[in-house]
Amino acid sequence: MENTNQRMKADQILTYDDALSYIENYTWSKTRPGLSRTYELLEVLGNPQDALKFVHVAGSNGKGSTCAMLSSILSKSGLKTGFYLSPHLSGFCERFQIDGAQISEEDFIDTTRKVAAAADRLGDHPSQFEISTAIAFLYFKTQSCDIVVLEVGMGGSLDSTNVIKAPELAIICNIGLDHTDFLGSTLAEIAENKAGIIKPGCEVVCYETASEALSIIENRCKELDVPLHISKFDSLSYLSRSLKSQSFSYEGAKYSISLLGKHQCKNASVVIDAVKVLRSRDWKISEDALRSGLRNAKWPARFEILSLKPIFILDGGHNPQCASSIAQAISDYLPKQKLRLIIGMLADKNVSDVIDILAPKVSEFYCLTPDSDRAMPADELAALIMSKGLSAKSYSSSEECLSELLESASDQPIMAFGSLYLAGELRESAAKLFQKKQRKEALATRNSLSKDYIEVASIAICKKLISSDEFQKAKKIFIYNAVAGEVRLDYLINKATALGKEIYYPLCKGEGEMLALKPGADTVWSIGSFGISEPGEAGSGEAKPSELDLIICPLAAFDESGNRIGMGGGYYDRFLAKAKSADVIGVAFDCQKVERILAQTHDVPLTKVITEKS
Repeated sequence: MENTNQRMKADQILTYDDALSYIENYTWSKTRPGLSRTYELLEVLGNPQDALKFVHVAGSNGKGSTCAMLSSILSKSGLKTGFYLSPHLSGFCERFQIDGAQISEEDFIDTTRKVAAAADRLGDHPSQFEISTAIAFLYFKTQSCDIVVLEVGMGGSLDSTNVIKAPELAIICNIGLDHTDFLGSTLAEIAENKAGIIKPGCEVVCYETASEALSIIENRCKELDVPLHISKFDSLSYLSRSLKSQSFSYEGAKYSISLLGKHQCKNASVVIDAVKVLRSRDWKISEDALRSGLRNAKWPARFEILSLKPIFILDGGHNPQCASSIAQAISDYLPKQKLRLIIGMLADKNVSDVIDILAPKVSEFYCLTPDSDRAMPADELAALIMSKGLSAKSYSSSEECLSELLESASDQPIMAFGSLYLAGELRESAAKLFQKKQRKEALATRNSLSKDYIEVASIAICKKLISSDEFQKAKKIFIYNAVAGEVRLDYLINKATALGKEIYYPLCKGEGEMLALKPGADTVWSIGSFGISEPGEAGSGEAKPSELDLIICPLAAFDESGNRIGMGGGYYDRFLAKAKSADVIGVAFDCQKVERILAQTHDVPLTKVITEKS
């Protein structure tokens, strides 16, 4: 069959799937060395990268965590902070973030279309990653970012991100033997490649890595007369840890982070040194921003606790260095325990060494095939593991594997490891399973409340809403008609109407579409497919999501971070994704709060949640 992607032009990119198909077109999927195509593409686009300031981050292990912590700090400092990362975990838009929020589908489509128009003018068409990098630069420039944290894709010297001029700061994270087919077979060769991001005019912060690699970095800095700051881990002390956070001291100061494992304390120390350098270059980063940014930084699939009952840990590590860090973390957090390990790996990785490192911590291996043309088939991986005298089973799907493990009566901890390709799939599958269980339990609790309690608590919630700044300043408010045990908003609706505020109600249509309608005198109301009273389109005014000031939405469950679980239809998530300027307040009863919700890619966090008690 002829591949339609080959025929797609810029003006044919109309949807998210179109944009993604264009980028992932197999005809330019291969990595080809050199920066010439990236330079040419960006030249056609007006060199958007030249209008931006960067922190450029390379390394074998810890790049993503380091970038996440630094991005969080810079955002907390009031700087509009872009973050370009790769690969993504669940959705392609994750690669392009500003202040923690990924690019909207609308902006992704529009920016891809512009890049495609430029790319199609070139004789030698750019690769996937080159197109992606151009999208990042153009998007961050269009959005007027103050600074961009730029993660190297692979290597450094010939990575597409290395077309930028001297960054404010270059960070070299821990260096190990990875991507040896492309970067070299020794630490020195790999370090030489990664040192390629160092340019005259910048400064460098470097992880205290192996001496063979470190000497290369030192020589590069001397040649270019670039200041080098090496993080000194002898001034690092580990203070406390739990499955929720850990604390440490560095150069006499105490810090806490939510990312787990001793290796993350080392990464955080590098970030602290990076902040010191940025401050010396007149970037205004307060101590509060530093501490808050470190404490609140999140990085999915890096020793991430998905669940505490049972303990379920997800890590996208994929090489022996990562495996060693994870083995140490298991010893620290789960001493004397053996785990059930879900594993899937790429065939071009050092699979045998990874198994050997993790084997003492594992009772049984559960093998899957990552979604990659480089993947080692699950049955081959299981055979390799069993050849070492270890227990292993293979599965055809993550859903099958997860269902078996989560439905078992065992409380033995579970961990997934081996590839980000696998981690993304597992995280989404696990989120669906966990949210389904939490939704059922929270609704059962909510539905046990008495009518009298619901009435009194609803009025208390409405009064809190009315006194909120978000309500006071809002002119256009999107609200809902309560069903079953939901918080009733009659009191608020009457007050808002008396104040002359415009009230809009949802109308759910096919394929997850929801409209915001303001009923008029001639509007006919009816009971929709979900048993909710809805206004008809005839006789009603409509507001686009982007025109609303305040959205009040019902919840099945919520957590303290503002994550919500709805009824599972996805109507609100799709609607909220388009309501960029609106405050979004969830309302629920206090009994609906759960310890933690594992958010899915499409989930949109709330501005706040109001209950009768908080």
